[in-house]
Amino acid sequence: MATQPEAAGGPQPRDPEALVELQIDGKQVRARPGTLIVDAAASHGILIPSLCHQSDLAPSGNCRLCMVHIEGWRTEAPACAVQVAPAMKIQTDTPRIAASRRAVLEMLLLRYHDPAWGTLEKPGSEFEYWCRRYGAAAPQGLRAAGPRPVDADPHPYIRVDLNRCILCARCVRACSELQVRHVWGIAQRADKSHVIAGLDQTMLEARCESCGACAAFCPTGALEDRSAHGAAEPDELVTTVCPYCGVGCSYDLAVRGGRVVRVVSNAHAPVNGMHLCVKGRYGFDFVHHADRLLRPRVRRELLEGAGRAPGEARGAWVETDWPTALGLVAQRLEAVRRESGPDAIGLFSSAKCSNEENYLVQKLARQVIGTHNVDHCARLCHASTVAGLALALGSGAMSNTMRDVAEQARAILVIGSNTTEQHPVFGAMLRRAAERRGAKLVIADPRRIDLAEFATLHLRQRPGSDIALVNGLLHIIFERGWQDDAFIAARTEGFAALREQVRGYPPSRVAAITGLGEAEIHAAAELLARNKPMAVIWSMGITQHTTGVANVLALANLQLALGNFGVPGSGVNPLRGQNNVQGACDMGALPNVFPGYQAVSDAAARKRFAEAWALTGGEEVRLAERPGLTVTEMVGAAGEGRLRALYIVGENPAMTDPDLNHVKRSLEAAEFVVLQEIFP
Repeated sequence: MATQPEAAGGPQPRDPEALVELQIDGKQVRARPGTLIVDAAASHGILIPSLCHQSDLAPSGNCRLCMVHIEGWRTEAPACAVQVAPAMKIQTDTPRIAASRRAVLEMLLLRYHDPAWGTLEKPGSEFEYWCRRYGAAAPQGLRAAGPRPVDADPHPYIRVDLNRCILCARCVRACSELQVRHVWGIAQRADKSHVIAGLDQTMLEARCESCGACAAFCPTGALEDRSAHGAAEPDELVTTVCPYCGVGCSYDLAVRGGRVVRVVSNAHAPVNGMHLCVKGRYGFDFVHHADRLLRPRVRRELLEGAGRAPGEARGAWVETDWPTALGLVAQRLEAVRRESGPDAIGLFSSAKCSNEENYLVQKLARQVIGTHNVDHCARLCHASTVAGLALALGSGAMSNTMRDVAEQARAILVIGSNTTEQHPVFGAMLRRAAERRGAKLVIADPRRIDLAEFATLHLRQRPGSDIALVNGLLHIIFERGWQDDAFIAARTEGFAALREQVRGYPPSRVAAITGLGEAEIHAAAELLARNKPMAVIWSMGITQHTTGVANVLALANLQLALGNFGVPGSGVNPLRGQNNVQGACDMGALPNVFPGYQAVSDAAARKRFAEAWALTGGEEVRLAERPGLTVTEMVGAAGEGRLRALYIVGENPAMTDPDLNHVKRSLEAAEFVVLQEIFP
């Protein structure tokens, strides 16, 4: 629920010539062409009341609270539906406008019934804020509709009280426009109109995915997060990034008394705006979970100064203080390094940690310990992406932003990614691209994933036949002359060899390999080639194969052939699983590269980092030429006794390694294991 209006004007362009100049309340302002008056005003700190408008939603103009006076216009105009124009002169709050707003609010108060109305020191909702601002009060003795049940829907996260509903339709629009689930609608007419879920069902029966957008956009509290109902106002809002998937959504943590009490949407979030998924909005209870570790624990034998013989059971955990624990870790790691060399120690970093933390872990490994034995779980999910794209393009990252793809691609190939399940907010963006602006969505997945419902074409190829499918598409593209010859000539090399290679993949052969029909393959090639810009999206359905690198190279070849680079809404776009896989790789938490993907085998890179990391007192930092061990190799080396010590930060190899028993045996065999984690 929005408790007060939010100034959420969009970012302005850097080129001043691209801006429209106008006047709002006597103030000269600039805004992008196409900007709505309400957003232009908000970006300059001028709040225009509105109960239906939100910058993330399409204009609706149904509450009439945002009416403004534009010089030269015959009547007032809705600021949420009129775009800025050069030399406009706008007044946002004249006496006539104020009287009109008060009348609108008093009509809405005929529908609104809340026992707590007016009893709070601060407004309890955005609606109440504007009512107080304009002195609106409900006419006595009038009621537009009878009372409705309170908290009648059993939804686990959202409380429903339609007595507080003013039919602004924000919930309806948020669900249909952002989540594209169409859970909410408006039933009946006139004073009997009311919001319903589905065909008068519960929210979950109506296919609610619990994203909470309806509650986040509600200006009255008719739809409200259960965690917010009756809760005191937070002391502060702390902006952060979601700790779950790789979309990178931002939001605010509402903090009271040093504890997170709920998640609040942040209209300024660059990736997601007000939109979140169920985990991002409601999955924060781990922060104060009773099982969280607040003090370090050490095995009893370490505190007693005793060793552990191979195969001997480990002692009980004993809580200790931080200086004792840190001292033990430093002493044991130094002892192993002194006795067996730095390469007898391995470090696991984490894609769940920040850039700064990953940088420090790899720096500890290289500068202090002297080993390249540092890696993290990208090895198991997107190492083939990094290797393939580095070979093809020089960088193992997405070439375009998610918002760029969702808003500007004319065609989108999703292959090896169940996007709405793995990256829910971006998956909803792709639904929106297909449903609301007609982007051609081609799904290549053996399963009927959620996005198939919105697809123009669903290719259900046999598992493991991705290279044949992509090469078959390239065969048809070259045969029909749909390739971008100018781009190929200017930006690529070796395309003659590729053309010769894909000649061996005619539709008949590809159909036999993939199990698809030849007509489907032709249709896919035409859709992707003739609807540019086209974006390719993949995840671990492409990378977690023995041919993972080749799969990635095939997709890069497809985009290079079509010239789909350097253009908004195009490119190659691998979706990372955890929240900071990209950052962990960028920071050098890999055994073969320093930060910035500078190879450890490169003498110039080693010299550069040795100088940057020089120790006080002039002691030389020695950086080995040979890359270190990967996560899977470190687990094996620990089991074989080649690694005596492991320092694991935020990783769980028992969960990510394919052989759980092998991991258990290896960790048991290791002489010294440090686990830096928030849960036991």
